[in-house]
Amino acid sequence: MAPDGSISDKHGWEDADEPEAQSLLGMDRFEAREAIVEWFRTENLLEDVRQYVHEVGHSYRSHVPIEPYLSDQWYIAVKKPIEHLGEKFGQGLVEGTDVPVNSLAGLALKPLLDGRLRFVPDRYARTYQAWLENLRDWPISRQLWWGHRIPVWSKAGSEAQLRDELSEFADAVHSVTVDCEEGAVAYASVGPGNEAIEQQFKAEDWTQDDDVLDTWFSSALWPFSTLGWPDQTPELKTFYPGNVLCTAREIITLWVSRMVMMGQYCAGDIPFGDVYIHAMIQDGQGRKMSKSLGNGIDPLVAIDSHGVDAMRFTLASMATDTQDIRMPVAAMTLPDGRTVNTSPKFDIGRNFCNKLWNASRFALMNLEGMDPAGFDPGKMDVTDRWILSRLAETISEVTESLEKFKYSEPLADLYRFFWNDLCDWYLEWSKARMQNVQAKPIVQSVLAFALDQILRLLHPFVPFITEGIFQKLNEVAPERDLEPLAEARSSKSLAIAEWPRVIDSLREPDAEKQIEIVQELVRTVRDIRNNRNIPPKTPLVVSARARQEIADILNSSAELIGRSAGVREFQAGANIEKPANAAVAVADAVEVYVHDAVDPQAERLRFEKQKQQIEKAKSGIEAKLANEDFVTKAKPQVVAQAKDKLAQLTEQLKTVDRHLSELDNGR
Repeated sequence: MAPDGSISDKHGWEDADEPEAQSLLGMDRFEAREAIVEWFRTENLLEDVRQYVHEVGHSYRSHVPIEPYLSDQWYIAVKKPIEHLGEKFGQGLVEGTDVPVNSLAGLALKPLLDGRLRFVPDRYARTYQAWLENLRDWPISRQLWWGHRIPVWSKAGSEAQLRDELSEFADAVHSVTVDCEEGAVAYASVGPGNEAIEQQFKAEDWTQDDDVLDTWFSSALWPFSTLGWPDQTPELKTFYPGNVLCTAREIITLWVSRMVMMGQYCAGDIPFGDVYIHAMIQDGQGRKMSKSLGNGIDPLVAIDSHGVDAMRFTLASMATDTQDIRMPVAAMTLPDGRTVNTSPKFDIGRNFCNKLWNASRFALMNLEGMDPAGFDPGKMDVTDRWILSRLAETISEVTESLEKFKYSEPLADLYRFFWNDLCDWYLEWSKARMQNVQAKPIVQSVLAFALDQILRLLHPFVPFITEGIFQKLNEVAPERDLEPLAEARSSKSLAIAEWPRVIDSLREPDAEKQIEIVQELVRTVRDIRNNRNIPPKTPLVVSARARQEIADILNSSAELIGRSAGVREFQAGANIEKPANAAVAVADAVEVYVHDAVDPQAERLRFEKQKQQIEKAKSGIEAKLANEDFVTKAKPQVVAQAKDKLAQLTEQLKTVDRHLSELDNGR
């Protein structure tokens, strides 16, 4: 067959002079196949015709069948030792393999095995290694009309003539002369920057190869060719090698390996040390997003519908170590009448950005007139120490996660700290203290420092909204240090601001424990209020029974409890008795009584339901602990946690039974 798919006597058909062969010459291959069958039929050589179904690959661009066709191609010998590379990279085999160190495959494989190249998640390193260990020679020529044209020139003639023509270019070209029946053919490759030689080749009837380089060959040069290589430019010295490559798993073999290979060969070093493999985003049905299916989401549409920060936040929150993640796709109509795809998932990011903006506005209004000199660490109360301790822990966890290329985990930590700790609790507690002349400077300083640090932590995820808030924060509170506890170095822009430092000295486990106990009691009181439809503005009388250590903590925090739960009277103790008609709930090791809030019949139904839930959970753990395999094979801490949980449920069950008994006795 000729390259155009027609039957030809110029491409290796030895029997083309036969009469039946002559009748096929010039036919398209599809016509020739029908003609051959008809020839069999007329010659009584056709025994049977059967229908069968099989799969034939089709081009996704032209939609025609893909048929193999043998042709001459340019190859790179990837496992052949390259002599001059031995001086820099060594010789012999890469340890544990049959790959020569000074081969192209060896240049890509050795950095992985000696720890200079790392994949995240690390399971993809096995894909990379297996590919290189079993790699065959690399076909680099493509019969396309676009791309880098292969820099190889050829000319036929006598060997002596060709050698004479090449002699004047000995230092600028690589050449080889091949004997053939008609004489000899010389091939010469011309390196970059030798346009004059190329012009002379053209003048002397040399022909440049028509093929172009494989896409991945050209792409492999990208990390250094964009920086001015082969010249030693300032850009190349500054930005090569880089640090991180972020890419998808399907091009680990096609692109990542080739970039490392060519980076070592051409620039003398690997182009990056870390390769982060991100998940593949699919639609809600688990299909790959594509134009043909019409199930893709244009990022520009997501930006128009939800905002760029909302899109970034949502995508980062979905970036786990899993191989694929699903994003439901929904159609929406734009103001100009176009119907486009977006996703309700982006609502998550938009809601967070709205919360960040509104909470920051409230904080900035309360920071007006702030005097950093008014901060006195000795005057901080437990809420100040608690929020700074939570902040210190968040900084540590987020920093550690990002260094490990984790994105959803640190974003979840930031979400919890900002939305729950800072907004739901600290800002609410600070409102009353802002009205106190002595407490206000302390609250302002702590709030300014916390907002400064959270903006820095959130900046990689939502850069535009955080930069806008940071600029306003610089105007309202330019100095945000907590001398002598912590430093927040000033910066004109958040984009160049120093990353928050891990400050272990701000950790206060006792303050966190105290606030945790208070929060649990407040949530319990709020639940009782909601379940019994008690109006939010109705002040409550609350008492609690707990061991004396916890009771002391609760009594010392009575003011916080009052402000957070609408409680006008509160008392805790180890011997507190349940008042008549009091609503009862159990918060960990604390029994909470909301006075005069009970309908006895409804209370009985509630306790009976709670008893069923506790018994169900208790029997599940008992069954687990009765399983010998679990007790012997599970981690000791897991078994210990199960035993602790069983003890806790047993105590809760006793408490519920006691309350049911009290209801029976009319209490």
